[in-house]
Amino acid sequence: MTSRRWDLPIALVVAVAVFFLQLPFRLHAVNLVDEGAIYQFADELLRGKLPYTDVVHPAFPVVHYVIAATFALFGSSWDTGRTFGAALFAVTTAIVFLIARWWLGLRGLLAVVLLFLCYRVWAYPHWHMVSYSSLAVTFLLLEAWIVGETLVRPRRWPLVAAGLVAGIAMLTKQDSGVLGSGAIGLAILLGMPHGTRWRSAFTFGLTAAGVVLVAAAVAVATGIAPDLVRATIEAPLAGFGYAGYQNRPALWPFWHQDAALRERAWAYFPTIIIDAAPTAVFGSAIYRETAIVDALLKLVYHLPWMVFVLAVLDAARRRVRGVVDPRELLLLLLSGAFLLAFNRPQDWVHLLVLYPTTLLLGSLLVVRAVWATGRLRRMLTGVAWLGLAGLLVIAGLLAVGMRRSNAAPVHGPRGTIYVNPVQAQGLQAFVDMVADAPPDVPMLALPYHPGLNYLTGRSNLSRYYVTWPAEPDLGRTADFIRDLERHPDGLVVYTPSQVPHFPRMAQYDLPFFGYLADHYQIARVVGGEPWGFEFFLLERKTPPAGEPLRGAALAAAEVTVATAGAPPRVVTGDERAALVRETMWPFCRVIAIAAPARATVALRYRVTPGATTRFQGSFGINPDLWMMPRTATTFTVRVEPLGGAAEVVRTTALDPFADQAQRHWHALDVDLAPWSGRPVDVVLAVDGPLPPDYAGWCDLRVLRP
Repeated sequence: MTSRRWDLPIALVVAVAVFFLQLPFRLHAVNLVDEGAIYQFADELLRGKLPYTDVVHPAFPVVHYVIAATFALFGSSWDTGRTFGAALFAVTTAIVFLIARWWLGLRGLLAVVLLFLCYRVWAYPHWHMVSYSSLAVTFLLLEAWIVGETLVRPRRWPLVAAGLVAGIAMLTKQDSGVLGSGAIGLAILLGMPHGTRWRSAFTFGLTAAGVVLVAAAVAVATGIAPDLVRATIEAPLAGFGYAGYQNRPALWPFWHQDAALRERAWAYFPTIIIDAAPTAVFGSAIYRETAIVDALLKLVYHLPWMVFVLAVLDAARRRVRGVVDPRELLLLLLSGAFLLAFNRPQDWVHLLVLYPTTLLLGSLLVVRAVWATGRLRRMLTGVAWLGLAGLLVIAGLLAVGMRRSNAAPVHGPRGTIYVNPVQAQGLQAFVDMVADAPPDVPMLALPYHPGLNYLTGRSNLSRYYVTWPAEPDLGRTADFIRDLERHPDGLVVYTPSQVPHFPRMAQYDLPFFGYLADHYQIARVVGGEPWGFEFFLLERKTPPAGEPLRGAALAAAEVTVATAGAPPRVVTGDERAALVRETMWPFCRVIAIAAPARATVALRYRVTPGATTRFQGSFGINPDLWMMPRTATTFTVRVEPLGGAAEVVRTTALDPFADQAQRHWHALDVDLAPWSGRPVDVVLAVDGPLPPDYAGWCDLRVLRP
């Protein structure tokens, strides 16, 4: 395959074949966070809202306008978005084919295309869903191919075209778009023939800058510029300092079971494994008893810089021998830019989306290494093809497994999406639950699930979509509260089904969560099956009357610990602080109780009731943990008059994981009139063992009408 005349037609055939190969899988699995935000943002644009002023998202604008245009042409639905995603990867594969054509023949090109099909599976959910990251990679690869062709056949108009794509890439992704386009511009400056370098770089750079400046002028003219800068530059930059984002796993020691890697398996492991075959991996003896999985994962995480270093050394060796290929320098510089753009969180999905240049450079190095082996060439070529065949089989099995595990339909106003049967129960129940509300009633899906808005076809109640632990509060809480006050009948939804290694909302957005705890309560609960979704529909509540038993009242209360065969003992100081503390759970102010094993921890409030005094509140298990299995927890309420016999007024054993009917706060209302005029201790006891954030007493107060 030496003639170049058939390159574009063959690339088109590759794109068409890859596109149709993806169609049977495209609607399976759902992403309610990133993909949901992009679809919802585009949908809001079509409703006439201003980007970043009326709707806020940290992504640069191109992805939102591309999807909005796609929705405008083909209808707003999951099907449209996912079909666009399939087309995007098909185009990307065709571009990769054209780049690989610079060095490879027919068999090598076939191998690269097949390798990218394997990569498509392992990179899941990127390329499966629509993402600003993958869209930026497509633009950068297209830009690189245009420039690469121009480096060996210098012409001016392709540099203008490349500059246009570069400007669009920079407006798509802040890090990879800017760094990648800068690297390609540097390749032009270093790789074009002498006498044309500065002129060529100027043509490319001026065109790219022109695109960015036109976009900036539009932003200023429409008044969105300050909001755009705040949402897409200030907030992400502040997020770099967030300690909860993980770095790539440490390479050394290489061969050992890495506790840190396994602790955050949800983030570090291939998402397709977690979705399609978790038991086959995590339940295997290889995972439990060896370090093979750990070592393979570390290799994948560190392979990009290893391949980059090897490619740099190989390019230097070839240059010493007088072989200079400016296109190889171009690919090296782009690969280096992708390495620099791999910011935290350095997890699987963010790693794999930047892998295409690693695969291209790695393929080139492998081909050169095989050709350098002389008589062993045929054998090594066979081994390489066998390895690729093995990767294809594994990728195919995973793709089919993903489709089979996500085969239950969820029907909504934006079409049908297919998820696993457990998730489908909760999602469909949620769609049905909010369907009775008028279609113009807006919704807020907390803490970060705008995909629920899109699934149900509802506009967002606020201009902010999410409250995210890594983003600073640049007016977000004030906006949320103002909008909730403006829409008292709006739908407010909270889901405990959150990112496993992130803190809960009450831990990182205390002001807003406090507002919710004081003004809202859980009205309905749907879903909640193990490994599924759970959703709380909230409703406005009247602030409870009476004297709250927090703060000074709690400090004055006595805390005792009783173990079998021993009288209760009063605890103070650090021991008391470890057992009893004030906090907030969905959605009330709670006195959380921890308890050692085989012990009962009790709060004792001294009250002198009148004829109409009541002791009120509620008790229960932290709603964020209803889906976590534990043994039943017993709550006991006693009234102990001084010098008199104690009376048990309430005993309830709760296990909301096993019994979904218990998934609510259990009302407590004790009439203290029988003890009117006499001091009594109201004793609230919980049996251990209990971790600190599991069981508690909610909104306790004394009413004296």
